[in-house]
Amino acid sequence: MAPKDRTVTAPPVGRIVRTLRRQGVRKGIFGGSRGWAAVAVGTWGYTTLKRMARREPELVFSEELKPGERIIISNNRATLDR
Repeated sequence: MAPKDRTVTAPPVGRIVRTLRRQGVRKGIFGGSRGWAAVAVGTWGYTTLKRMARREPELVFSEELKPGERIIISNNRATLDR
């Protein structure tokens, strides 16, 4: 009997990184293994860089408009080449 076709999905990266960091701290920092200590430092650096690179929306302007008022957003460039 042939094996069934299965869809293989990758596990969430966060879980893997947390597991590697935990093992790295336990076996490397507290256990004395240089390789696992490097894994701990690498996973810490990865998550730190990922958090720093995350884009968060920045509120630039906020004002309540009354009926009949409008806002024009412009970058002072013509929209058509003339």
